[in-house]
Amino acid sequence: MSVERTPLQSALLLTAFTLSGGSALMLQILWTQKISVFYGVSVHAIATTLAAFMLGLGGGGWLGEQLLRRSRLSGLKLYAISEIVIVLSTLVLQQVFSRAEILSSWFAIHLPGQSLLALGGRFGILAVLFFIPTCAMGASFPFFLRSLFLSGNGVLSSVSTAYGFNVLGAAIGCLLTAQVLLMNLGISNSVLVACLLNILAALIALLVDKRAHSAELKEDQLANEGPEIPAKVLYILIACSGFSAMAFETLWSRMYRQALWLVNPFQAFAQVLSLILFGMAVGALFLRFWPVSRQSLLRLYGWIQFLLVFICIIGITQVRWEISAYIPVDPVYSYRWVTAVIVAAGALLLGMGFPLLSSAYGRIQIHIGRVYAFSSVGGVLGTLVGGFVLMPLLGCRDSLLVLCAGFALCGGVALFIARTASDVSWKRYLILIGCSIGGTVAVSNWTEDRIDFECSGCELLWLNDGLEATTAVVQTRERGPLLYTDGRAIMPGALPRRALTPFLLAPRIEQVLSIGFGSGQLAMMLVQHFPDSQIDCVELDGNMAKTTRFFGTESIFSYPNFQLYIDDGRQHLLRSKGTYDVILADTFTHSINTQIYGAGFFTAAREALSPDGSFFITVPLQDLPSTVEAEIILRTAATSFPYAYVIAPQGMLAILGRTKPLPEDIRDLPSSLRHQLQFTLQRGDVYPVNDSVLAVFSSDRSNTDDRPYFFPLMQRSKPDSGERIRQKIRSWGGLK
Repeated sequence: MSVERTPLQSALLLTAFTLSGGSALMLQILWTQKISVFYGVSVHAIATTLAAFMLGLGGGGWLGEQLLRRSRLSGLKLYAISEIVIVLSTLVLQQVFSRAEILSSWFAIHLPGQSLLALGGRFGILAVLFFIPTCAMGASFPFFLRSLFLSGNGVLSSVSTAYGFNVLGAAIGCLLTAQVLLMNLGISNSVLVACLLNILAALIALLVDKRAHSAELKEDQLANEGPEIPAKVLYILIACSGFSAMAFETLWSRMYRQALWLVNPFQAFAQVLSLILFGMAVGALFLRFWPVSRQSLLRLYGWIQFLLVFICIIGITQVRWEISAYIPVDPVYSYRWVTAVIVAAGALLLGMGFPLLSSAYGRIQIHIGRVYAFSSVGGVLGTLVGGFVLMPLLGCRDSLLVLCAGFALCGGVALFIARTASDVSWKRYLILIGCSIGGTVAVSNWTEDRIDFECSGCELLWLNDGLEATTAVVQTRERGPLLYTDGRAIMPGALPRRALTPFLLAPRIEQVLSIGFGSGQLAMMLVQHFPDSQIDCVELDGNMAKTTRFFGTESIFSYPNFQLYIDDGRQHLLRSKGTYDVILADTFTHSINTQIYGAGFFTAAREALSPDGSFFITVPLQDLPSTVEAEIILRTAATSFPYAYVIAPQGMLAILGRTKPLPEDIRDLPSSLRHQLQFTLQRGDVYPVNDSVLAVFSSDRSNTDDRPYFFPLMQRSKPDSGERIRQKIRSWGGLK
């Protein structure tokens, strides 16, 4: 049927689809944050979530097309039904996620580590859990777009408008969730907000459908006019477009962490996702006002792919700070902004891909669901390849090189199909593809591994892109070799006190776990001086363990009382209930990791302690903006452990958590270690975090899985500020 709508009705429909897109990304962000605790926050976790999400969208797109053919209901009524299905299935899924502790333990025990079986099993379970709500989300796209086709709008205008406004809503929802809703409302309440948006979108669609005037229109009148492109070739190009968009998103969410110095990968993921979605929305909506003939759609898509090759080349140089080095401002800030511009420009071009390709298909108005499904399936492959293959095996620079080759191939194929009679032959397109790939390889080889922007005069000994961070080792004149992570130096100055303090207080030290391996210096100290203790280490990124040869610690792997696990720390704790006498969280970082200072992590550590065990974690005061953040950490510890203590000797702050009261005596260290302890710990440096201490706090907030607190980013350490906060914390316990 042909539908006549007023401008107000059209505006309401676009508002509804914007709300729908906002709700979808709100739920994606919330679910990503929620399930990250099931198996660790990492590139794998983000890629798995995205892939499971995209798989449901693809299935929904295909199912939506079938329902449009068989149902007598209008597209808008089906759209409204799909929004209600999203709400109902989301509420059911929320009940499943409310038992997160049970699910976390099950994942940790039955699907441990990062093996292919474990990762595949997690993906399968998540795909099943997400399928109904994401399938309904995917079906809503063809339902809505059919209503635009029936309004008499042009194909490119309809597709770019629907896609652009939906992605714009997604960008707004993503940013709003990460920056406002999570911290203020928490996951559970934010899910309810997303459901309300779905309900509002459904009501708007029903209202417009009821008031719109319609007349009969046969399905064959929906077919487009113009040159017919082979359907199989078009589907492959659309799948490749979805692949490249999601691989681009996965790779840059990892690399963006280095640009912003974010320890928590969830924050980097949310920020780069918002930036990419905004860029894609602008690119799609730009096509709405660009007079492109149908004969030129595929050709334009082809040239856009070669522009993306150029973006990748710039990105390859930016990964190693080549561009920022030539900008006459602070390289830290120039690196951040240049990275943001590269990501936004690439996203803008990627946003044009789906509208251009789908509009070039002669039967898009009938098969929009199928086309959307191919794009989503390509997105599934893009996230899986980007997260599980490219980044772990090739690193940042070579992953961009592979992505660049993909763009060049897609561009060459598109231009070849869209060729005119004046074209010489297919060889010109092979030459264009070859020159693009060859140029990218040349640029990749030309760019050097460097870290002179952070350590002038240092000699770079080794640099490697790991799964979680870019790790480098440099040689300095004053300190010898130093370990850098994402451009930040990990100084070993406080190493003895960090390593030895819990051994002064813990009643038992037979089984010890150190969360964080680094260059192995701390672990080496422990295995050498406590030969009767079993020392286990868990490190999320195996990249760190490759640096031991530069610090003289490679022999640690030959010690019989040492074991290294490449795994997420929280998952390891969940598999080790009642095991450890001492758990040492070696968190010497320049930014506060939300996950490790949360109630979920503290609770997992408490359950992994032996009956008289002790959990010890340092707090980098120099990175806390104010005492409010210190209050949040201490209150979180107090609510997670039956007995929580502050340890605040000179120049240091740490938290001790136990299930039993702390003994009165302080252990005497081995004589071989006494000279290494550069401070004296006295009973007066320790006090319990009890009700009287909590009563003086200005904030009643704690950091939980459901309502995480994202600690403000500190770009530069402030030692003086840290000492003032330490003195304030000592005063809370009556210490002078």
